[in-house]
Amino acid sequence: MPHVTVEDLATKYAGLDSSLIAALLGDHDVDDLAADALALAELESQLSALHLDFQLNHQDCSSASEPAYSTDRDFESCSEFTTPDLSETSSTSSPQPDVMLKFLETAFPHLPVDALERKLLACADIQTAVEQILSEEYIRELEERGMGDEEGGSMPPPPPPAWVEVLPRSQRKKKPKGRTIVLSDVRQQSLSRSPSVASTSSLTPTPTGLVRAAMDESPWVRLDSIAMRLAELLPPTSPAAFLSPFHSPEHASPAAALRSALIAIAVKARLPVPSSDIVRFLLETYPSEVPLGDDAEAEVEDVALKDDAVVCLRAAQGRVDDAMDVLSILRDLARTPQFATIHAPPVVPLTSRPTIPLKARPPPVRSQTAPIGPPVLPASGPSRLRPPVNEWQVVGKKRKPPPVQPAHADFIPAYRVGVPGARKQQRQPTQYASDESADEVEYLRREARAFQAERNEALRLAMRHWRSGNSRNLGGEVALYYAERSRELYDAATKHSLDAARISVMQKRRRTGASDEIDLHGLSISEAYAVVKEILNESPPNPDRPLKIITGLGKHSAEYKSVLQPALRSRLTEEGWTVALWDAGLTVRGRGTFSALR
Repeated sequence: MPHVTVEDLATKYAGLDSSLIAALLGDHDVDDLAADALALAELESQLSALHLDFQLNHQDCSSASEPAYSTDRDFESCSEFTTPDLSETSSTSSPQPDVMLKFLETAFPHLPVDALERKLLACADIQTAVEQILSEEYIRELEERGMGDEEGGSMPPPPPPAWVEVLPRSQRKKKPKGRTIVLSDVRQQSLSRSPSVASTSSLTPTPTGLVRAAMDESPWVRLDSIAMRLAELLPPTSPAAFLSPFHSPEHASPAAALRSALIAIAVKARLPVPSSDIVRFLLETYPSEVPLGDDAEAEVEDVALKDDAVVCLRAAQGRVDDAMDVLSILRDLARTPQFATIHAPPVVPLTSRPTIPLKARPPPVRSQTAPIGPPVLPASGPSRLRPPVNEWQVVGKKRKPPPVQPAHADFIPAYRVGVPGARKQQRQPTQYASDESADEVEYLRREARAFQAERNEALRLAMRHWRSGNSRNLGGEVALYYAERSRELYDAATKHSLDAARISVMQKRRRTGASDEIDLHGLSISEAYAVVKEILNESPPNPDRPLKIITGLGKHSAEYKSVLQPALRSRLTEEGWTVALWDAGLTVRGRGTFSALR
């Protein structure tokens, strides 16, 4: 038997890729194939199956220009609804008009077929037809609802008058100046001046002077300025690093608080200790503070000054000028008596009771009744003292509620309703006869707008798959699915709009108290007809008690004529109702064989 080659197999199975044939042939030994007829038959069966698949696919691609479409109106068989192949091999082919008409009937079932046929003839492609239909629906809805009515849109502003009368400006009365109230901190109560000292002043300062004097005398305002100055001398430290120790009651005085802040800055930045020469130079340059008279006190003051100089030099990183300024501020805080008692509690003077001579004191009155029961003893155990008002307290952390575990059904795609995105479960509106609020109407209208937006998105997706569809990627079936989905979303939007219109009309009737009158402002023709039909069937009018229907004058319509009035009159007249026209509506007087004209 001769040897099997790739060229022979490629000639025998024309259309298959030679690399694929070589790969299959490489799995066998050429000598074994020549000697083993069973292995050769297995290889030829594989190649025959691949060649048959290739021929079938090639026939599908060649016959895609003449597809067989289903003529069923309800599209029960979706397997035949496919779009033609739009690839380069069949770019000249175009979908048939009856297929496009079936697609439009699926997407817009509420429109008549003759209107869809005229739209297809007027437009170049189906995408343009869909866009024009959506635009016409939007414009028609605005005209029916009234674009400037209460619920249909925003009313255009009236034209400005030709001339505007200018009146002289009236002189306004000057308002009296307000009284200035000085606000103070509770920590400044111990530093407030006594009334006797304040009354000795012969001059009465102005309110601005009072505020300025209070700011000058307030130690907290001065400490804020000192903190800002220290932050400038010791960069990059912020003023908050000094204000926090100043306000902390742990330190007896601001001087001790400043020493603690300087030590904390040096320790946090790991600054080195200055040398003795720099410390000696700073002490020689700094003005002497040795008190006169007591040598022991002078020695103590000298040691304290040296310790403060070391702390200031270390915090200033060896800068003598900045360290000298910081040292001056520290020594001034220590020498000022006003700052020495800043954290001390206010001293309440004890008022002594007037003393009575021993001879004039009355004798003590003793109780003549025997005590009932044993004496009351104080409760055992340590008594809890109430902390001061200005004492720092620790606020505990607020416990967070445990997180709500999501249900497993939230992650299952089959349980998530809506295309193209999942939506939350809609709550069903209650009956219109109950006492609904304005929030219910707004909710229904918001849901209707959401359904309408999803419907438009579904139509865009249908057009996208229609353009890119061919016999291989099932674009026609996907486009049909989105068209049917858009019809479902349109029905849901229509239902929510009708529920909102029904509740709105009933609210107006209850508000006015007129049971024989309905106001249809802001409603479309279909909504108005459905509401009027329900009311007529529930309580039919008669000539003695007619039903008055308010439709509006149509000031915001295209031709300044009401669109709702003639449409309602035509439909009610066809059903046998006696309808009379008036300026802004209709009057139904019952059923009859004729229509009472205006």
